[in-house]
Amino acid sequence: MINTSASTSYDPAALRAGVQLPDQDAVLSAGIELDLAPARLVLVALSWLVADGRAQTRSGLNSTIMGIVDVCRQESVHFGVVTPAPYPTLRRTRWPLGGVVLNRLRISVEDIDQAWDKTRHTADDACLPLEWVLGFFPADIWAPVATFIAWGPDTARMRMEDAVVGMTKQVTVVDRRSKPAGSPLSRSTIEHRISGVWRLMRILVDLRAYLRACPNLSLPAPLLDSWGYVPKRVNAAACGAQDNGVDTGGPSVERCSERLKELVHDLESAPPDRRYMRLRRVIHQALLPLCGSRADATRTPHVDDFLPHHVWRDGTTGPALRIYPGKTWPVKKPHYLPLPDLLADWISQWIALNGFQLGQRDVPLFPTTKPAPGKPPQSLSSPAFYQAIAGRRRASGNRGSLALMPRGDDRYVGWNPHAYRHTAYQLAVRAAIQFKQDHPQELDHIHNDEFAGALLGHAPSKDVSTTYRDVNPERLMRAVVPIMWDILWGDGSRRKGLDLERVRTARESRDLLRLQVQALEAEVRSLQAEANRLAARVGNGTSAPPALLVSALLASQQAAAKRDQRDQAAARLSDAEAALKEALETQVPLADDLTEAEYDALLADALGQPQLKPTPDDGALAATITIDDVAELWDRSPQAIRSWIRNGPPGHLPTPWFEDAWVIRTKKDRRLRISAINEAALTQVQIERLRLIRLRRAHGDAETFHPAVEITSKHDATTEETRMSDSQTTGRQMADGLVDAWQTSGTSPPNEGRFKDDEEGTS
Repeated sequence: MINTSASTSYDPAALRAGVQLPDQDAVLSAGIELDLAPARLVLVALSWLVADGRAQTRSGLNSTIMGIVDVCRQESVHFGVVTPAPYPTLRRTRWPLGGVVLNRLRISVEDIDQAWDKTRHTADDACLPLEWVLGFFPADIWAPVATFIAWGPDTARMRMEDAVVGMTKQVTVVDRRSKPAGSPLSRSTIEHRISGVWRLMRILVDLRAYLRACPNLSLPAPLLDSWGYVPKRVNAAACGAQDNGVDTGGPSVERCSERLKELVHDLESAPPDRRYMRLRRVIHQALLPLCGSRADATRTPHVDDFLPHHVWRDGTTGPALRIYPGKTWPVKKPHYLPLPDLLADWISQWIALNGFQLGQRDVPLFPTTKPAPGKPPQSLSSPAFYQAIAGRRRASGNRGSLALMPRGDDRYVGWNPHAYRHTAYQLAVRAAIQFKQDHPQELDHIHNDEFAGALLGHAPSKDVSTTYRDVNPERLMRAVVPIMWDILWGDGSRRKGLDLERVRTARESRDLLRLQVQALEAEVRSLQAEANRLAARVGNGTSAPPALLVSALLASQQAAAKRDQRDQAAARLSDAEAALKEALETQVPLADDLTEAEYDALLADALGQPQLKPTPDDGALAATITIDDVAELWDRSPQAIRSWIRNGPPGHLPTPWFEDAWVIRTKKDRRLRISAINEAALTQVQIERLRLIRLRRAHGDAETFHPAVEITSKHDATTEETRMSDSQTTGRQMADGLVDAWQTSGTSPPNEGRFKDDEEGTS
């Protein structure tokens, strides 16, 4: 074995196969049943394989072992000749997993990368520490690997095809989460093993080319002479591999939201000494469907990867979590995930609960257990993290690791970590659609899938379209994460409406300032008229009395001062109107026990509208609305709506209504059917606004015609009756002494022809 100090210092002189395995005794003492020369070649080839890839746990190495085991246990029959299996008794189970090896050796993929970067070009037999390689590839797999190398690409592929046929006949020996014992191996499992073996083939081809360029050779290069190419990959489906039919999708967004609320409730009701694991479960239940990171990227961050005040590219700051996705990303390239404030607060509490400090280096964010004094904390291993999320039932009975979110009635069987990537992707697409509705024309050139891909760490394509559309992953993530959290945490699942108190405050401020502006405007007109009158009396000013000159100057100054006050009040009024508009566009969760009728009444009161009386049809909403109502709904002028009716809406807008949407009641009264409105084109704010408009229109139509009031003589009428009879906007006195009143919202009075005849006869 290599000296520990040598392995940790990455001494290139020590990291050579000739030093790690100096003689045959060293080979035998390591348990390797090979001669010295092939043992050194296998050490170098496996070192290349361990250093290859971007996986944080080197999980693919186990697939390589399982593929080599299958191919070496399988006999081959070709052209009537039976070739026996070289290692028929080679064990199929208990081969190491990459994440477990890293934890046992107390190294990380960064240590592997650093050692390999310093060593790989120093000699032809450069390698990783023997202890590391034996950790990933135990000694009893070395001889099968040497046999595989000796076969060459043609024989190796032929025997691998036989092995794949044999894999299709294998069955599981224990109950799995997705299928019971005795089920055949799935196609995906077989494909993983094929991929592992083909990675080894590619490494052998690369190593052969590398050795041919080395001036001084110490390895037996002729053993690789046949590896001049990588053979065609075996087709698992053609060999009989079949899918297991297991649902690989993720949990629904609504179920994730419900589960998060349940876990938060458990956390808040737990005593202080029982909060540790509950808080970790809350964080995982929030992180997985919100960020969709791969399992290794989620479990491996350190405390200093949590950034409470991360500075984004646009100069703003906010909480973020730094992860290293790997796979399609360079190993050392970070990915910054924006975090909601509440989730960031939970993570801060978690760090403090572990006894760490914000920004502390070299300590895991998610340790295996609560750190104890004198014992260095370790990150959750890959199997431990999998059990923490998906759960695991012990063979002894109803005991084991509880699933973060059970899939059914069994609380020990839940969704695996990767399934949450499906949920996060779907949630991000939903949030992208909502963002585009709330911010039209801002990111319309970005596909919804690109928002989700940016969040999940998919490498963006390098084509011309991506370049010229300015696809900025950071901007896309920050656009959808707040909406995703709004849906996940519950705001999106709960009924939403306007903040009534905010609306009331903004409306009262607007109304008060409006009255002030009107009063000041009246004073300005009065003072300006007085100033003009005095100025006219002064004339040229040559013979005007001094007192008149002083009065004229004083009146002019007073008018100017009052005009400044009016302009200042008008500016404040503009701000108040903007604040009211924002309040009318901001949605907040409503109380669960607040009924629709109560909310409508409170909203009408907050808006300063009179309490609406029940309509004749017991509170029904209007089935049609006027052009003015439509203009209010889409925040356009009535003239623009009439233009839409004549020429159609602008091309960049979705269709607001369908065909045959308008009902012509009179020449001046055109109504839009509610059933013809394209609800998919409405934002949440517009949906709320439409309900209020329909409610108001229903009451307005119900009160259009007031009961007739009998007036025998105009002298006998009350003041209100006289106002009604004389008003051109409220009503008109008829010839029979009755007052018929109507609302004049662009409609003609009833019996218009009769009134015309009466007027002509009177005149």
